[in-house]
Amino acid sequence: MKAWVRSGVVVALWAVAVTPVHAASGDDSYFCAAADRARAIVSCTRIIEDKGQSEAAQELALRNRAFSYQAVGDFDHAIGDYDTLLALSPDQPSRPVAELLAKIYTNRGVAYEAKGNDTAALADHTSAIGLDPKAWSAYANRAGVYLRRGDNRSALADLDMAAQLNPKDPTTFFNLGALYFSQGDHKRAIVAFSTTIDLDPANAMAWQNRGIVYRAVGDKVRAAADTAQALKLNPELAGVHQEQGRSWQAAGDADKAIAEFTKAIEIDPINVRAFKLRGDSYLARGDRDRAISDYSLALRMDPRFTAAFNNRGVVYLGKADWSRAMEDFNQAIRLEPDLAASYINRAQALDAGGKQDLAILDLDKAISLDANSAAALKLRAVLRAAKGDQEGAIADFARTIALAPSDADAFRGRGVALLKTRQAEQAIADLSTAISLNPKDAQAYRFRSQAYVAAGHDMRRAIDDDAQAIRLDPKLARR
Repeated sequence: MKAWVRSGVVVALWAVAVTPVHAASGDDSYFCAAADRARAIVSCTRIIEDKGQSEAAQELALRNRAFSYQAVGDFDHAIGDYDTLLALSPDQPSRPVAELLAKIYTNRGVAYEAKGNDTAALADHTSAIGLDPKAWSAYANRAGVYLRRGDNRSALADLDMAAQLNPKDPTTFFNLGALYFSQGDHKRAIVAFSTTIDLDPANAMAWQNRGIVYRAVGDKVRAAADTAQALKLNPELAGVHQEQGRSWQAAGDADKAIAEFTKAIEIDPINVRAFKLRGDSYLARGDRDRAISDYSLALRMDPRFTAAFNNRGVVYLGKADWSRAMEDFNQAIRLEPDLAASYINRAQALDAGGKQDLAILDLDKAISLDANSAAALKLRAVLRAAKGDQEGAIADFARTIALAPSDADAFRGRGVALLKTRQAEQAIADLSTAISLNPKDAQAYRFRSQAYVAAGHDMRRAIDDDAQAIRLDPKLARR
């Protein structure tokens, strides 16, 4: 998601200078307030330096020049002019003067932001609000400073105030939507992005972001519609192609997803996430080498991209390249030691390398980080069963089933563990559930056949199950 659009709201300070004393400078009076910023700077400077001008005319020219310097990106000179203007301000300004001074503080704050001086920017935006509590642009700009400092609560309060004071500014609502989304408040994020779209229907990024939120809440239809509209509005917006690709991913069409991610990369060749996502689609298509290539490119651009390390490790795992898989999972853990998925992945690599005890330790860690990880619980159950800890396996399979009641493998695994602990009737119940969830599970039929025998049931049932197991997997006939 395009997470934040810098407000950078510079308040217009344009004011046509009073008629100059010298007729020869009449053009300067006009051009000092013109849209041609470079020419405005020259004309305003002549007025400022003309000792024949009134103080009022020079002050107006100074305001216009500061605005023009800022518009052309000359922030040092703009700040210098704002400094001069503020030094001229009275100690007890009237309301109109206070409102004007608030605009000057706001603009200087934006200039400081552009120079990376957030401390000075925060002070200026706060001064602006103190002078004019209705200065919505000061709230909007201060919110950006708070966000960069990680103070989301203050940023949200300022954006809310900015929206109340000026309900017609689409950027404020866009940023509100991004902030709500980052906090997991999808409902309010949708409302904020919808307001942005109402105010600015041509805002492709707002359509794109609302589509992202819809996808996050599982509304694939609205997500696809919003992404399509964003693409229609701006076909050259890399993020739109990226979201379109994610929509195709969700639909299970890896080829179309790859095509969209490729377009996103062509538009923005340093789009790290697009490379990672395309790698995911290559992996889904079974093209492991291209997946590795894309993950590697993403990591070259962002060596701290944990998800790319994890996913590349999964590909190496699939290629039976245990050492490289371990390297990637180790790096993912170093980068984010509290991410359960990395420990689950490394446990699979350790298991494949015959190090089941270490694998179980990694799964213990994963479960301590995420007690509701069905994947970690199921894998630990499998490893415990393999080591002969059937009771531990049964307990882990039970927790897995509670979290994922449609997991046929978990029911089969618990059924086998129950069978090995001489609980044949319970084993039959679990294996029957596994078969109902996955009628093509040959192993479930084979073990239920054994459970029927152990429970002393009619041998016909055992024979029928064994025959069905062999029909599904003829290799079982040799076992």
